[in-house]
Amino acid sequence: MFPLYLVRLWHGPPVHYDFLLRPGGKGPNATAGPAFKYEDANAFDLRLTGKKVPATVSAGDRFRFVAKVAEFNADQYLFLLDPVSTEVR
Repeated sequence: MFPLYLVRLWHGPPVHYDFLLRPGGKGPNATAGPAFKYEDANAFDLRLTGKKVPATVSAGDRFRFVAKVAEFNADQYLFLLDPVSTEVR
C-alpha cells in the first residue's frame, strides 16, 4: 500500500500533477525506502479501479499501484513510473 502525495500542480488545461508515492500506510510516517513518482499525470492517467472510484484524488488517499519503471534516479533514490492501474483502497 502506498499513500499518495501531490507534489506539484502543473498549470494549464488539462490539470495535471506530479504524484509522489511512499511505501507504507501511515501517511507522513511512511516506511523507510525509495520514493516513487508519477510526473505530469492527472487522475485519468492513474487508471483507477475498484468498487468506489473517486472523481478526484487528494493527498493522503490510499491506493495499490501497478506501474512500469520508466527511470531510476540513483542520487534521489527515486523511481519514475508509468501508471498501469491504480486500485482504490
